[in-house]
Amino acid sequence: SFFATKTISTGEGGMLTTNNESLDEMVRVMRLHGLSRDAWKRFGKSGFSQWELTLPGFKYNMADINAALGIHQLKKVDYFLTFWDVDGKINNLKSKYKDPNYFEKNRISIIKLIAEYNPFLLDIEFNTIKKNKNLLRYLKSTNTDLLVSWHNFKQTPNASMLKKQYFKMKKFSNNIKIVTTAKTVNDIPKILSLYDNKNTRLIAFCMGDIGKVSRLLSLFFGSPFTYVSLGKPIAAGQLKLDELKSMLMRSG
Repeated sequence: SFFATKTISTGEGGMLTTNNESLDEMVRVMRLHGLSRDAWKRFGKSGFSQWELTLPGFKYNMADINAALGIHQLKKVDYFLTFWDVDGKINNLKSKYKDPNYFEKNRISIIKLIAEYNPFLLDIEFNTIKKNKNLLRYLKSTNTDLLVSWHNFKQTPNASMLKKQYFKMKKFSNNIKIVTTAKTVNDIPKILSLYDNKNTRLIAFCMGDIGKVSRLLSLFFGSPFTYVSLGKPIAAGQLKLDELKSMLMRSG
């Protein structure tokens, strides 16, 4: 089956395989109304070729556009198989795999797969792209726009260290995200000071309840967007969409 939920998908349809030539010929005829010749054989370089209705048949042939999707999917099958098991489920049972790098390889394969679909921005951690030169070359070959991210879940470094981190990241992309954790309100000016640097699309704010206001302020300092939740926040200090809308309306 090549249904949408399968490892290789054409949207609809499937494939039958056999090593029996007679059965193969009969199935090919029955899948297309019982016609002795399909469209490729009826119309060729030499012109039209006569056909006959030889068997009771059905309309089971795959449309060309679905087949084209399947051919393109074949290029990605190695990526699919690295993180889908034979049942088509994401395998998260680490005990089944002795390779300590299995999950990192798995993650890199998923990143490559996402790049194949031409995303608006592909968010990738700075440490990942810095260490994995092969991945960087691959992503460049796909012309994917990268959002290079760096997170500090413990604190907000001083302004000088933040700027050094910024310039390291700028070597890889003009789209940069720097997110730190606010311990005091004094951390907010540190992170917002990064917006003094021009010629980049910078997203910089602080996590945590203390840093919540920096998520809003970042928009006024030049951030192209910020992050919100549609329901329950998934990160400390994250604003809900309705909260942000209300704040922006009040600010004029």
